[in-house]
Amino acid sequence: MSDEIAVASLLMAIIAILYGAWYPEIVKAVNLDIPKHDKAINFGIAKNTLRGKCLPLLLLSVLTAAIFTPSLISIISHSLSIVRDYGIDSLFKYNAVKTAFCVVIASCFLISLQMIYLTISLFKKYKKLNRN
Repeated sequence: MSDEIAVASLLMAIIAILYGAWYPEIVKAVNLDIPKHDKAINFGIAKNTLRGKCLPLLLLSVLTAAIFTPSLISIISHSLSIVRDYGIDSLFKYNAVKTAFCVVIASCFLISLQMIYLTISLFKKYKKLNRN
């Protein structure tokens, strides 16, 4: 388990760094104006942000969440069976490492959901800017 949490934490750290660095640029691209004429500059910004920041971050966060989902399900299933079997005494079987792992992967799911939303929004903006 310690290897899994180390790898998950490392990947989540990479995602968090990229998310923190690129989020302002992604939001700026999503909020670009759509001028009536001369859309080329805004189209280029939207295109580069979508391809160079939004899609790579989306892919990395979704893949990380997918890789660790089986372990997450196993931990949650095991925890629920302990609660069912031991009731209130299950609190004495608490495992901070497994809980931290669940928090790390849950954070990855949240970032993935945010990136799905941002990618869809930016793709819509890209399409509007690409129209003649």
